[in-house]
Amino acid sequence: MEGECSNTFTKVARLASAISMRPLVAVSLTLNAAVSAYVARSDPPAMAFALFCYVDLLLLFLLLGKFERLMGQGAGGSPEEKARVRAAVWALSASLVLVFGWRASSEIGLWPVKLTIRAAAAVVAGGGFCGLVLFKEEAVHVEEK
Repeated sequence: MEGECSNTFTKVARLASAISMRPLVAVSLTLNAAVSAYVARSDPPAMAFALFCYVDLLLLFLLLGKFERLMGQGAGGSPEEKARVRAAVWALSASLVLVFGWRASSEIGLWPVKLTIRAAAAVVAGGGFCGLVLFKEEAVHVEEK
């Protein structure tokens, strides 16, 4: 019985990996953005926030696919192209983190909490910069036994 369960799980995992989730994610994101825009139609800052997040996330999903292809085992692409894609992924993700942090902190009345949220967002964006832009993959040498 246990072998059957693990075999079924393997079959399901293979099927799930064969089916691309990108169209489902894009449709879900678009529907969510449409509902958010409709709800925020009388609030221009909220509308701008919803539309910015939608465009940012769409571009981020597109670039993450390219990033995965470029960084995969045996992947081609020049080092300059890899660096450009990593920098673009960082810029999109950092802008999303900063905008979310700003929006969340604007709903809070206590200024120390506001400042803490905005500082945390800045630290996350800075850490992403160090990890994606400054980090050189050639600098890591792992010895296999």
